[in-house]
Amino acid sequence: MSFFRGFLSTPSEEEKQQGGFETIERLCERLETATLLDDRRDAVRALRALSKSFQVEVGTHAMDMLINVIKEDSSDVEITEMVIETLLNVMASQGEDTPPETDLGVQFTEMFIKSEDNVSLLLSLLEEYDFHVRWPTVKLLILLLKNRSKDLQDRVLESPMGISKLMDLLADSREIIRNDGLLLMIKLTKNNPAIQKIVAFENAFERLLHIVSVEGNSDGGIIVEDCLSLLLNLLRNNLSNQNFFRETSNIQRITPYFELGDLVEEEGLEGDEVEEDAGASAPKPWGGQKQKNILLMLDILQVLINPTNSAQSVTLCQKTMYTRGIYMRLMDMLLYPHLPPPIFSKLLLTVGDMIRGNDIIQQFMGELEMSERPAILVILMFMVNDKQPFNIRIAALYCIQCFLYKNGKGQAAIVSTLLPNQEDIQTGVTSGQLLCAGLFSTDPVAHWLCSVTLAHCLYNNTTQHENMLLVQLELTVGQPPVHLINQVFSMLVNESNSASRFGTLMLLLHWVEESPGGVATLLNNPAFVPQLLELVENRDGEDVSQTLMSSLAAMLLGMCLKYNDNSCQQYTKSALSHLVTHRVGKDSFVELLESASLKPLFTQASKTPHPTATTVDELALDFCFTKFYKKQIDLVTRVLDGEDDEAQKNLIDSHDQIVAGYKDLIKQQDEEINRLKQALGAGTYAAPPAGNTSDNTHRVTTAGDNTHRVTTAGDNTHRVTPAGDNTQNEAILKQQIAQMQEYSKS
Repeated sequence: MSFFRGFLSTPSEEEKQQGGFETIERLCERLETATLLDDRRDAVRALRALSKSFQVEVGTHAMDMLINVIKEDSSDVEITEMVIETLLNVMASQGEDTPPETDLGVQFTEMFIKSEDNVSLLLSLLEEYDFHVRWPTVKLLILLLKNRSKDLQDRVLESPMGISKLMDLLADSREIIRNDGLLLMIKLTKNNPAIQKIVAFENAFERLLHIVSVEGNSDGGIIVEDCLSLLLNLLRNNLSNQNFFRETSNIQRITPYFELGDLVEEEGLEGDEVEEDAGASAPKPWGGQKQKNILLMLDILQVLINPTNSAQSVTLCQKTMYTRGIYMRLMDMLLYPHLPPPIFSKLLLTVGDMIRGNDIIQQFMGELEMSERPAILVILMFMVNDKQPFNIRIAALYCIQCFLYKNGKGQAAIVSTLLPNQEDIQTGVTSGQLLCAGLFSTDPVAHWLCSVTLAHCLYNNTTQHENMLLVQLELTVGQPPVHLINQVFSMLVNESNSASRFGTLMLLLHWVEESPGGVATLLNNPAFVPQLLELVENRDGEDVSQTLMSSLAAMLLGMCLKYNDNSCQQYTKSALSHLVTHRVGKDSFVELLESASLKPLFTQASKTPHPTATTVDELALDFCFTKFYKKQIDLVTRVLDGEDDEAQKNLIDSHDQIVAGYKDLIKQQDEEINRLKQALGAGTYAAPPAGNTSDNTHRVTTAGDNTHRVTTAGDNTHRVTPAGDNTQNEAILKQQIAQMQEYSKS
């Protein structure tokens, strides 16, 4: 019985491993010594079958031999295909959860890439048109990139014509090879500017946009997405490629991409509606793939006109997009009903970048109408409407900010709607009414958004500071109106939400900049200084938001000191300075001002003009405000140090007057020299009469006691000589000219 039991029992795992190891050794020996191609082919076939179960053994003993087989038998398609498939099994990763240090596939990949000849060998296989060689080779290169992307990128750069061979895959008529070639190029170009530049000069832009057009633009499938992803890799953070893309007239080739026709929401499309008119083109639904395609193309547009790019490059791209109709296509898309929220918010951000700092497009935007209403008013409606998703509201704010950026006319247009006007009352709701409604709303998001919008209406525009001071509110019937700036400060004191308070502080700080009238209005409010000092002193070291708020309150107090015209008798410059020094302490006050820029909320806002907040809890500071705040720190600190700007200005004016006096003196002497030279040339010079002496003393007097006395060097007493003695006259004249020229040089 024991005999039959031993015969029928299955071998243990250890026995299987031992048997597999011995088999692989025999196959490797056969592969190395066989002289016939059929024998080598059989050995490779057997190794391929064992490579999945015995990854370590095949990789350790057979990998070098398999590479030699490719070198020697590359003309045989069958054996080459089997070798590549075996290498695929050997270098397959064991999963994302496995660390690279212990992943066998990653380790074998590293061993393979160490030899430059191995990568060059694979790239040479791409020249073989046979499907059974080319496609497995592409898959193996993708696997190598996945396991060791940086190492393979370096090897490809070292290989002559390596990138050209890879780019030829995009022209392959077999879609499966072309599509995998796209995936390969996406991984290869990621985070490698050198490869990105070479790929761009291999006519990549034209090839990719051609594929996008053939595949149906935004209505295309996953291939369009892959092409756009590769385009994005080539353009992002690569100024050279961006310029090349623009200079080769590729921006205008994007215009047909946004010819969307009639669009309806996918969920609302009934089958009967699609078949109702067979002769007409049916509306295309907003499928998931279509949304991805449109979002990627909008990303490409944003990369080209990103505010962090060079101003010249952004301006040229904006101009091309405007003249080629892309801007209007995007504005038309905003009017489509049931537009998916991710696309709607991305459209607003892209339109914002397209008009930012461009006065021509900003002017057109200010005159544009959407649904018989001004476009700016419509976007403001999206912003203040609390029923809209948060990402749409924050994107609408960015679009308005870009419209107001360096746009004095746009700022004036919105501020003017805050003032009472009979025409505005007759025509309905205005931008000013929407902003005021949002400013006094209990919705913290609306309050923050409207505060930031009004702050941008005042940014670098002192004229609008004064115009805003004309806005008054009748809070109670029969009571005198209250200045808007005082009411805004009252909201700051009574508000508990941090987002609302940050928005209010930013608005007040922008308002008082270079606005003595605004400062005087606040200082004449009896509650302003005591309550502001309370905010400054109310700082909790553990609460980052509260500490940052105290810094902003301190800046508001410092700017009231800086721009104080002493019209408020109770709080003159000296009184406020004394209050800060004795109540807070000068060093503590300056430290509080400077500490704001080190807070995470501040540094996060200062990284990019694009909004980064995703929830109301993340609303704090604005990008432009961070730049504004840093500039004000130095100005306020100098005032606290006793550096009076007015005295500095008077000193500069006095110096300018002194310089002007010397210029007049030199001019007079030049004229005198020229007159004497002319007299000498005509021979009509006569010495001054007897007794006429002069010490050629010149006085240059400026305002105050700054009197400067300039005396010519030497004794310039003119001696009496006979009028007819021209020789002596010439000698005297030359001496005088020499003395005056010497003085002019000094």
